[in-house]
Amino acid sequence: LGTYTSEAGGGTGIGTAAYDTATGAITPGPVITGVDNPSYLALHPSGSTVYAVAEQDPGAVTAVRLAPDGTYEVLGSRPTGGSGTTHLSVHPSGRWLLSADYGSGSVAVHPIAEDGAPGERTDLVTHSSPPPGPGQGGPHAHQIVTAPDGGHVLAVDLGTDTVYTYTLDESAGTLTEVARAALAPG
Repeated sequence: LGTYTSEAGGGTGIGTAAYDTATGAITPGPVITGVDNPSYLALHPSGSTVYAVAEQDPGAVTAVRLAPDGTYEVLGSRPTGGSGTTHLSVHPSGRWLLSADYGSGSVAVHPIAEDGAPGERTDLVTHSSPPPGPGQGGPHAHQIVTAPDGGHVLAVDLGTDTVYTYTLDESAGTLTEVARAALAPG
């Protein structure tokens, strides 16, 4: 469960909970501390590592290894190169971490090491066109996901009212824009 650790009365880290499939009951568990403003989370395909955004300036991504006995280890954080990191996802290959920075309107790529830790950023793309839509002061990337076929990465930007389509070079960790869809403002 994501939280804002820098807000008065906010959380202290990543909340955990157990879900009972028979009854639907949710039981709060321990809090994973040592992670700043982990407002959005994504799970590695292996299920053993959770990734969190650090929704702040500068933005960052953090990896936490989860053990079956409920213990955890913070594997490390890496800056995204943007601000207000608000969304992240793991490429289906499990080798790349993709993030969207709302404050700077950028998207970033980090390699994922064998132990699950994020590596140094391999790409940063800042959305600069089309110009921001009505009522927007600039680009605001707020989601980045891989298409179900794994062939394309889609980034949604509220500020430019555009969905950007990229290919991911899986050997270099770089994004290349191949299409975009302009949407109505909002």
